[in-house]
Amino acid sequence: MPAYTEGKDCLFCHRRDIAPRWQSNAHLLSIRDVASDSPVVEEARKRFLAAGLALDVQAVLGGDQVMRFLRPNGNDGQYSILTASWLRTDDPAGTLTDTAGAHWDDGLYGTRCAGCHSTAVGTRSRAFSSSSVDCFSCHGVVDPKHSSDTSLILLSSMRADEPRVVVSLCGQCHVRSGHSLSTRRPYPNQFVPGDNLFRDLSMDLSDTALAAVNPIDRHVLENIRDVAVYGSSTTCLSCHDVHDASSLKHQKLGSADACGTCHEREGGRWLAKSYEKSSATCRYGAEWELAKIEIARLEQEAIVAAGEQRVKRAIAKFLGLARDRGAEGTEELDESDAREAELP
Repeated sequence: MPAYTEGKDCLFCHRRDIAPRWQSNAHLLSIRDVASDSPVVEEARKRFLAAGLALDVQAVLGGDQVMRFLRPNGNDGQYSILTASWLRTDDPAGTLTDTAGAHWDDGLYGTRCAGCHSTAVGTRSRAFSSSSVDCFSCHGVVDPKHSSDTSLILLSSMRADEPRVVVSLCGQCHVRSGHSLSTRRPYPNQFVPGDNLFRDLSMDLSDTALAAVNPIDRHVLENIRDVAVYGSSTTCLSCHDVHDASSLKHQKLGSADACGTCHEREGGRWLAKSYEKSSATCRYGAEWELAKIEIARLEQEAIVAAGEQRVKRAIAKFLGLARDRGAEGTEELDESDAREAELP
């Protein structure tokens, strides 16, 4: 990962135009101190305690729909994550999920979450340089001369970045169904803004795959497919203003077929569809519940396959011993005989 200018240095110069808005931006708040969060977090902590889970929570991950709880694990740039999570429901206090056997996991954040919720994650260490999403995540390595020539920085209004560059920047985190070809993790391996995301992050852009995910994830994948495969010039930034966290440009757009992914017509107007947000990668909602069933099935298949393989090895060993001793009638051996000679 290259050396880069950290956000705190960027905001020294951009303290008047960007800093006031950035402090409340969802990208910066992807990981945030628990002390600065809403009363919902405190309520969730009380419920964990009531469930017998004494927590030393120092940070939270996620938004007001789903939250995960974090604490430093003693290694530089690494978090432990609680395997249970908090979900918003019709009850203002929300609910806790996966509380059975809940524990602090030292490796899960680095292998599943860090690539999108933190900045500059190391391949081997899985440590990050910035705990949340820093300026580098979108603007990349910044030329110091950009203060006098803003065309030197990615996404500047004074330059025209290729659509593939833009969807690569957004897709590095907002594609939640892909995996790295080099690490198999659900985020790209040391992606540097300006690079080609698709050299390392594999994703299924088929109609079948897109139909299987919720509208928000489908919308992201459709836009990437339109740009990367069909050559469209419409990107995420055609509709979304990241610094302002605004979708005003989106609201001013004319109607298009793509609107039907997240909206439906009623009385001549486009209205937002009602749907449940979920993600198997981020482990919440219906997609995660289905994934847990599939994981359990695969684990059971692996156990059965391992047992069958063990029996086969034991039979082979038993037959070998029988032949060495000149025994007869080994063709009548069954699994119970073999288990007496099972391998360690």
